[in-house]
Amino acid sequence: MNKKFLAVCLSLCLVMAIFIPQASAKPDIFEKINKNEKTSTPEFVSGKLTEKSDKKPKDVLFGYLNGKKDIFKFAESAESDFVVVDEFVDDLGFTHLRLQQEFKGTPVYGRTFTAHIDSSGVLTSFSGTVAPELDKKLKKNKKVKKKEAFSIAEEDLISSFSEAPKYAIDPTTEEVVYVKNDKSQYAFHINFKFFYPELGDWNYFVDAVTGDILDKFDQSFKVDSVGTGTGVLGDVKSLNTDQQGSIYYLQDNTRGDGIFTYDGENVHQNLLYYPIWVIQRYLPGTLWSDGDNVFNNQYDRSAVDAHYYAGLVYDYFLEEFNRDSFDNQGTAIKSTVHFGQNWGNAGWLGEPLNQMIYGDGDADTLPFSGAFDVIAHEITHAITDRTADLIYQDESGAINESMSDIFGALAEFWAGLDPDWLMGEDVTLSSNGLRSMANPTLFNDPDHYSDYLNTTADYGGVHTNSSIINKAAYLLSEGGNHSGVSVNGVGKDKMGDIFYRTLTQHLTASSTFSQLRSATIQAASELYGSNSSEVTSVQQAFDAIGVN
Repeated sequence: MNKKFLAVCLSLCLVMAIFIPQASAKPDIFEKINKNEKTSTPEFVSGKLTEKSDKKPKDVLFGYLNGKKDIFKFAESAESDFVVVDEFVDDLGFTHLRLQQEFKGTPVYGRTFTAHIDSSGVLTSFSGTVAPELDKKLKKNKKVKKKEAFSIAEEDLISSFSEAPKYAIDPTTEEVVYVKNDKSQYAFHINFKFFYPELGDWNYFVDAVTGDILDKFDQSFKVDSVGTGTGVLGDVKSLNTDQQGSIYYLQDNTRGDGIFTYDGENVHQNLLYYPIWVIQRYLPGTLWSDGDNVFNNQYDRSAVDAHYYAGLVYDYFLEEFNRDSFDNQGTAIKSTVHFGQNWGNAGWLGEPLNQMIYGDGDADTLPFSGAFDVIAHEITHAITDRTADLIYQDESGAINESMSDIFGALAEFWAGLDPDWLMGEDVTLSSNGLRSMANPTLFNDPDHYSDYLNTTADYGGVHTNSSIINKAAYLLSEGGNHSGVSVNGVGKDKMGDIFYRTLTQHLTASSTFSQLRSATIQAASELYGSNSSEVTSVQQAFDAIGVN
């Protein structure tokens, strides 16, 4: 599938946990299955799923899946319906596989999977929901051509704005199988990326048979700042810079491939009037420079914070999780400040730019780069982009946002920068932050699954519903009583370890809240043992928010 520009699922899914014994298996083979009620297929399987083996990990997994074809309901064979896109061995000795479902060579959008095989060759978990029985559901009489589908999507996109968007890069069109509300259809996935008249990364899905628009949504990652504002605090910081002749640049060469901070010069809202090469010139912008290595002008302040905090976030993930930059390959972290005009927001731009942007704020906010937890939030989006790749819509989108809030808060505690469980509190003027993980209801956000907001706004309420998972993370860390459930806290470090492993090794593109529960229990089991108090605390935390 298309690599995402910024950082999407389909239907909300209810699940139930059931145990299914293998009739012909040996007594030590067992599995626990979370089964999706709508598709009647598993979305998370864990246990001792296979016997010890010296086969290749992929062969172990495919052998298991082929033996369970009637349960998973894929069309042909594991070898033809699943493609391994990543494989590595982690520091616990587990081989981690990430897969993509296909049907006759066509990728099934959002249907990704993870599998874990221990050092003895035993399959211990398989996560992700198969789009079932595609051979029975798909219509083969495709009538719409690729160019026609693009025109349909582009016409609808342009009609949504007063001025036509100016594309940052050429739009892409890819044929996929699109699954939503238990319907499977051949479709064209068209992606538009632009900065004017506003930041956008729109995905369209056009039915390849009828030409109807099946779905559309914007997946650009921004901090939700409705009715709030942020600002730079004016404190003095030490900066790693790079001297070239008599000029000093905000270029930190001590971390990975570097930390670079650029000046956007507030020009981006006018990019409609410039050709593509000008857009590329201004993003990332001009590398920030100074003649005396003292960046103390008013105009410097947002750049100083963006540069300093990006380095701290890099240090946090390296020290706590041995992660070298957002892609774990040391790739440079780039930030552009003074983006747009009166823009009270921040964002992560994924492929091909791979950088952050920060606005100068509006009537209710200060420059967004002044909040350390905001910068940690955005870089976590980049990590999600490179791991679970969570679809920015509905439950998977809410998990995406929650992961960024969780590590935004944990990084703030790690750095000791007046830490708390609020998000964006350092840059808001008319309110004390954007969200509260300890008490989401302070901002009228839900703290229990029974209050899940079903809406078409904000891509299914991703910023609002993320607070349900935020509450679980807070309870797992600090403990407490909620909705009649008592949770024994495990502390911030263990909570972070559990959620980091969950995000990077067990979640898939279309993960639901229930799948997140199972994945988090699995991560805790791998880290601390299946009968550990940490696993019990995870169960209690999700019980407290009503996610089974």
